Amino acid sequence: MQQDNRKSLHLCLALFFICSIVCRTATLAQQHSTGLIAEGTIWQTRYYVTESNEPGPVVMIVGGIHGNEPAGSRAAEQIRHWKITKGKLIVLPAVNGPALKKESRLTPDVSKGLGNLNRNFPEAVADAPKCALSKGIWSVVCAERPDWLLDLHEGYDFTQINSKSVGSSVIAGKSLVVTEQARRMLDVLNETIEDPNKKFVLKSPPVKGSLARAADEVFGIKSMILETTFKRQPISLRTRQHKIMAHRFLTDLSMVSGRPDVLVSRTKPSGAICAALYDAGGAGSKGPGALEKDLGQMDNVVVRRIGVPEITAGALDQFDVIIMPGGSASKQAKALGTDGCRAIVNFVKDGGGYAGFCAGAYLASNNYDWSLKIIDARVIDRK
Repeated sequence: MQQDNRKSLHLCLALFFICSIVCRTATLAQQHSTGLIAEGTIWQTRYYVTESNEPGPVVMIVGGIHGNEPAGSRAAEQIRHWKITKGKLIVLPAVNGPALKKESRLTPDVSKGLGNLNRNFPEAVADAPKCALSKGIWSVVCAERPDWLLDLHEGYDFTQINSKSVGSSVIAGKSLVVTEQARRMLDVLNETIEDPNKKFVLKSPPVKGSLARAADEVFGIKSMILETTFKRQPISLRTRQHKIMAHRFLTDLSMVSGRPDVLVSRTKPSGAICAALYDAGGAGSKGPGALEKDLGQMDNVVVRRIGVPEITAGALDQFDVIIMPGGSASKQAKALGTDGCRAIVNFVKDGGGYAGFCAGAYLASNNYDWSLKIIDARVIDRK
């Protein structure tokens, strides 16, 4: 009888353990859905919704309102792949596709006065959005009524150096809850910035006619505009700055865990090649852009700009190949540092691909002190 009781106890414990795993798996499961904005127009674009099985805040993140501010759009595209632990995350990564394609601040092919999309949202409760694209974006806001809204932008200069620009700032709504949250985001980001004149500062409120201002004043949605600076800074850095702020924000809401270094989907399409394109110290000013444009024309190639912090954090594990562009190989090696160089070497040793163009080929050689020495070849240089 005692033996039978022990068997029954073991069976109950096993069933409890299995049920616990099943319940936990269900709790962590996420539901993904998509929708279209401005469907049937030249501004048609997709948005993405991730829902957890745990109740929590509803957060909307918007990127790409101005086409000459690509870092916000790129960050939003990466953020939409983050796993959330509670609540709902709605991401509109590239809301102004035509402007992004032309790298233009103003929306092309619209009436005079409607070019600046971020002045086309309601300025009062009774107002309507002014153009088809702003109506499409606003319809998602109306349908979802998020608790928080982050709009990702870029300025042309550092606001502490040039007050005419809002670059390197967070423009928060007037409520104390929003400004306190903005300060926490600024604190964590500014720890990564050495130059005091380039540190981010708090501003308020968002400009009239902007999405953030309209969401706040019409619906009481807690809103912010995050502004990086595109002046002489690589896209990978600016994109990461957006992600650091967004990650701190979502962490404070207990919606995410882990690091903000997810650059590609965890479930990439079958046959896709994920390429990490280096654009940081030592890279030429035009090389990464030209390579990205060419690679973007290839089917099943996913390209992400990558910098030193992502490389040293282990983000290369998400990729099939790293591409080192032209520029200065010695400066690339210096920027990468010992840890970055080691990460690339280990990536290649583990089966990752390496494509070096001009300086990137020099970097791979074995005849310089700073070389990666991943190929058994010496560079015959000009003397």
